[in-house]
Amino acid sequence: MTSVHPTNQHRAAKSNLRTVVRLLSSVCVSFFFIILLFLLLLTGTVGPHQRRCIASCLVSN
Repeated sequence: MTSVHPTNQHRAAKSNLRTVVRLLSSVCVSFFFIILLFLLLLTGTVGPHQRRCIASCLVSN
């Protein structure tokens, strides 16, 4: 019977938490960009230059 070391378990939990945090932050960033895009589209101030900038920002994230 092999027992798992508590330190390894703790480390795994820590890495999982870090992954979840990273996922949440990326989701929040994309949500923010989508809301920003909708606001710009609603106000009608989105030119081709802004569209290109937003697209490049989304691709970089």
